[in-house]
Amino acid sequence: MFSKKGWDTFLSALKKRDYSTIIFIAYMSVGLRILAMLCAIPIILILWILKPVVWIKVGLLHSERLGHFSWNTDLFLRRRQLGVYPDGPYYCFLCDPTRVANQQLLYMWKRVIPVYESRVFSVLFERMLPILKRTPFYQALPGDSNEYYEFNNANPSLYFTPDEIDKGRKFLKLMNVDFDTDEYICIFARDSSYMKQHLPDLDMSYHDSRNTDINSLIETSKYLIEKGFTIIRVGSVVNKPINFSHKKMIDYPYSGHQSDFLDIFLQAHCKFTISAGNSGCTDVGIIFDTPILTVELANLGIAPVQKNSLYTPKKYKFIKSNDYLRFEDGLKLGNFWYNLDKFGLEVEAMSSQDILEAAKEMLDRVEGRFRYSPESENLIQAYHKFWDAKNFPGRSIKTPIGIDWLTKNKDIYF
Repeated sequence: MFSKKGWDTFLSALKKRDYSTIIFIAYMSVGLRILAMLCAIPIILILWILKPVVWIKVGLLHSERLGHFSWNTDLFLRRRQLGVYPDGPYYCFLCDPTRVANQQLLYMWKRVIPVYESRVFSVLFERMLPILKRTPFYQALPGDSNEYYEFNNANPSLYFTPDEIDKGRKFLKLMNVDFDTDEYICIFARDSSYMKQHLPDLDMSYHDSRNTDINSLIETSKYLIEKGFTIIRVGSVVNKPINFSHKKMIDYPYSGHQSDFLDIFLQAHCKFTISAGNSGCTDVGIIFDTPILTVELANLGIAPVQKNSLYTPKKYKFIKSNDYLRFEDGLKLGNFWYNLDKFGLEVEAMSSQDILEAAKEMLDRVEGRFRYSPESENLIQAYHKFWDAKNFPGRSIKTPIGIDWLTKNKDIYF
C-alpha cells in the first residue's frame, strides 16, 4: 500500500501518462514486498522461539480514517474485556505516523495498548501479511458494523487525564459553554468535503448517497435550544456553514477552535449526538458510549450498535415509477446505495419535521421519559419480528428505530 503522497504521485503519473514514474513506483513496491518476505522468515522464526516464554501478537492500527481508527481499535479492547481474545498473548500494534487521522486519539490509544510508531515497520508489516496471517502471531482488527453484543456488554477503555479535562473546560469556555453546568448536544451532517480533501485524486462519489444537508438539522437545533441545550456542530472538514445563527449555536468547524483534541473531547462529553448520514466522524462517540441518533442511515440492513441509541434509515425510490424501494427487496440488491444509477434509484431526503420527531424521541429516551403507546408497542414488536426473520448481517442489532418514522413508513416493511 502506498502512502497518501505515494498515491498522489502514482495517480498524477497515470493522468499525465508518465510511464517512467509509474514503472519506478511499481518497481519500488515490488522491491519492498520481496524485502518484507525475506524479513518475515527470520522474524517469524524468532517469534516461534519466544512463544513458550512470551506469545507476541502484532497488529496494525487502521489509523488513516477516523472511523476505523476509533471503531476497530475499540472493538479489539471490548473483545479483550469479554474474553473473545485470550489473556495469554502480549498484544502490540504498529502505527504509521504519516497516516494518522487524529493525533489526540493516538495519544489515548497509547495509554491502554502498546503502540509503536514507525513508517518503515508499518510498510514492511503490510507486505508481510500474506505469510504472517498464517501464523499465531498476527492480530487482526476487524469490524463489520455488526458488533452490537460487544458495544452493549463491554465498557469504554479510553479516558481523559485531569489536565485534558481542564484543557477541554477552557476551550469550551472560549465558545461560551460552561463544561460543569451547561449541557450540549453535538450535531453532524455527512458531506463529501473530508474525502475530497484527504483523497483528492480518487473518485469517492459512490459514497454520495450517504450525504445529508446540514441545514436539515436547523429545526431540530432550534427546538433543542429552546429546551436549554447548546448545540455544537462537529466535523473537522465540512462543505458549508449551517444557515442558522444563535448564541447557543456553535458552528465548531468555523469557530477558529477546531483541533484534533476537541474533535474527540466534544463528542466524548456531550449529552448525545445527532448524525445526519452515517460517517466515521461520529464513530468517535461510540468508543465513549455516547448515545447517538442517526437519521438518514444509508446502509440498509445495518443499524447503529452503540448503547442507548436510535436511528431512522434513508428512503429510496425508483426514478421511473416513483415507487419506494421496499426493505425486503432492497436487501436482495446488496450494497445498492453505492451505485444508485445502476438500479434506477434515488434518495428521498428526510424532512426537517421527521428529523425533529426523531430528536424528540431521542431526548425522551436519554432523559428516561420515553414510553411506547399500545399501538406503537404493537408496531415495534411487529417490526422486530420482521427484522429477526430476515437473514442479513444486522439481524442481531437491537437498536430501536424511530417510532414516528416507522409509523409513517410501515408500508416499506409490511
